[in-house]
Amino acid sequence: MESIQTELNLYGLTFPEQEIGLTEPEKKVLNLIPLGKENAVSGSYICNLLDISSRHLTDQARRLRLKHYDVGSTTYDGYYRFLNPTEYLKFMNMLSRELTRSEQVIEAMRFTPMAQKITIDTNQMAIVQSGLDFHGLISPNRENKLSELEKRLLSLIPLGKENMLTCAYIANALDICTRHVKKLIRELRLKHYDVGSTTDGGYYQFQTPMEYSEFMNKLSKELARSKQVMEAMRLTPMARQIVIETNRTA
Repeated sequence: MESIQTELNLYGLTFPEQEIGLTEPEKKVLNLIPLGKENAVSGSYICNLLDISSRHLTDQARRLRLKHYDVGSTTYDGYYRFLNPTEYLKFMNMLSRELTRSEQVIEAMRFTPMAQKITIDTNQMAIVQSGLDFHGLISPNRENKLSELEKRLLSLIPLGKENMLTCAYIANALDICTRHVKKLIRELRLKHYDVGSTTDGGYYQFQTPMEYSEFMNKLSKELARSKQVMEAMRLTPMARQIVIETNRTA
């Protein structure tokens, strides 16, 4: 088996004795997902065949993973089932990196100007009610310089959630792809800029502390959901196979 560096600890785990039952929609999705990363099918292909939305497909894929099914996905939204331990470990490493990236963004967003405003303007009771802990935080000075493209992007992003602009609109305005827009948005957040986004991919700058708090709570929930998937994927049949092979060669 090809050796891949991973932080995944497979020892001492209790694997499910039998597969967890699937709903009919989950069965339909699973039946369309091929074996092997090289045979991955796009999300749009599955959506068209089943006449479902991309959001519905994402939810079904998440449910399959929570039920310990070996479902992987590519960076470009292609779905597949793990053919071998190598594919499994590479996917788990990708999930781990994504979790780290999400945690980095959340940490950086705790030091934005709006976070500083909340620290100054909000009394102790309101801080407790918001569920956000700002004690001891010192917002950094804006020493992180922006690239010209980041400046152009920031100038396009409107103030207030109700005025948000879609990722596609921004990409068209800057003559770049949507993937590039998302990368630039991440960089702005890591540099402590108050940039939020909606579930549907609309971007805006926080106009009120409430918009900031709602966005931060959304990020925290998304991170928790990702961690649930990561934990469930450590108990799939392929994970079990890796444990067996590892013990056999030890």
